[in-house]
Amino acid sequence: MELKEVLRFADNVVLTKTGKHLNDLQRDILEETLQGSKYNVIADKHECTVNYVREVAATLWKILSEEVGEKITQSNIRTTLERASYSIISSNFYPNSQTHINICSSDLKSLKNSHTKSAEKPYLDLDDAPHRTLFHGRTKELDTLQNWILQQHYHLIMITGMAGIGKTALTLELIEQIKNHFDIIIWRDLHDFPDPENLEHELVEILADGPFTSASQNEKNINNPLRYLAKLLRKHRCLIVLDSLQSLLQDGQLAGNYQNPNYQTFFKFLSKIKQNSCFIVNSWETPQDIV
Repeated sequence: MELKEVLRFADNVVLTKTGKHLNDLQRDILEETLQGSKYNVIADKHECTVNYVREVAATLWKILSEEVGEKITQSNIRTTLERASYSIISSNFYPNSQTHINICSSDLKSLKNSHTKSAEKPYLDLDDAPHRTLFHGRTKELDTLQNWILQQHYHLIMITGMAGIGKTALTLELIEQIKNHFDIIIWRDLHDFPDPENLEHELVEILADGPFTSASQNEKNINNPLRYLAKLLRKHRCLIVLDSLQSLLQDGQLAGNYQNPNYQTFFKFLSKIKQNSCFIVNSWETPQDIV
C-alpha cells in the first residue's frame, strides 16, 4: 500500500479512539518507522531524547493495537495496519444512530432465497464500475452485507479501507449475488460529482427515464430534485453504489470534512427518508460526521 494511504488510515484510527488527529511527532514516528528508520533518527530530527520517542511510539502502538484488535510493534506495523484497514459501517451517518461492526460473526445464516426477488433482469447502469475480476474469500463480509440489505433493509452502508484492499471487488461481487433483488442498479464515481446537486439530477434522470418509470420533463425539473429522488427511491427497489467518497473530503487540519458541506445534508437526507432502496458508499477515509 502507498505510504500516504497507511498514514491516512492510522490517522482515522487515532481520531476515532482519541478524538484528535496524529500530532507532528506521532505522524513522524509512524512515517519514519514505516520507512525503516530507527528511533534515534526520529529523535535527532525532533531534537528530543530517544527514550521520549520510544514512549510516544509505545503509546501510539497501544492505541492502534486496541482499535485494530492486533498487537502492533515497530517491526510489524505496516502489515498489521494493512490487514486491519478494511471495515464496513452501516450508518445513519450521525451520532447515536450509526453502527460500527466487526465482521467476525459465525452465526449468520445462508441468505439464499431469503428475500423475494423484485426483478429477474434488473436495469443495470454500471458503466462507471470497474471490470469485475475473479473473487475469492470475504464470505463473512458478503453475508453481513446481504443480511443488512435484504433482511434488515438498511438504506445506507459505508465500506472503508485503503486503496487496493478490496472494497471495489467486494462491492462488485455483492452486486452479482443480489442483483435480482433490485429493479435498478447504478454505480457512480463521486470524483465526477463535486457538487451533490449534479449527482441528484443525474440520479433523477436515470430513475425517471428507467424502464419502470415514466416522468414528464416538468416533474424532473422540479425545484427540489432531492425530494423527487426520494419519491423514486420509494417507488422502486434500487441499489446505488457511490464510489470514491474520499475525493469529496478535505485534507490537512480539516481532513474528513466535506469540501462541499451540502454533501453532509445529502447523506443525512438519504439516511432519514423512508425508501425501498439502498446506497453503498466506498471510501478510503471515514467522514467526520460518522467518526
